[in-house]
Amino acid sequence: MGGIGVGSAHGPAPSAFLASAAGATELLSQILPSRIVSTPDLSVELALVEWKSFGCIALPTGTEMKRQPCWDEPVCRIQAEQLRTGADESTLAHLLASCAQDSGAWLKAIPIASLGLNLDDSSIRIAVGLRLGTPLGLEHQCVCGILVNKFGRHGLACKRSAGRHVRHNLLNDIILRALQSAAVPAIREPIGLSRADMKRPDGVTLMT
Repeated sequence: MGGIGVGSAHGPAPSAFLASAAGATELLSQILPSRIVSTPDLSVELALVEWKSFGCIALPTGTEMKRQPCWDEPVCRIQAEQLRTGADESTLAHLLASCAQDSGAWLKAIPIASLGLNLDDSSIRIAVGLRLGTPLGLEHQCVCGILVNKFGRHGLACKRSAGRHVRHNLLNDIILRALQSAAVPAIREPIGLSRADMKRPDGVTLMT
């Protein structure tokens, strides 16, 4: 439900144990005496208390009890709602953006250097920091005269940022390679395109 796809080890623990216990019930009933199977399992009861402590009420039923996602989903939903409650505008924007559909697709990209998908450690740190809204550095004065806060987002829009142009060119290259791989004739930033508002477009699509 957002973040960087790495869940807490504490949150899913009760869900994983309860799903495993439910999944093993049928097998245990076949290999253990009925008096042992009918004896309440203290570990299961403790895990259930821990699961309910997150605020969950309705228990999974039937075959859903054997599936960990059915136990996890209520916990994640409640925790996500708790994070949003009382969050400031910036934090709320990060939470909603990270939970948007396909917003975490880049986290699943295979790091292939030839396709420009291999990020170094520093790039990963900055990308994750921007995604989660965590501090990336100290406040300082940018060469453009604007004060840069600890979250470091000013560089994404600074007109004097060298990385801004590199990112722009890389995105154009990715789009160009995608079109060429699909056998679509394409030229990167062709000369001669014009608009009435005097802006220079990156490209134009000709429908024939």
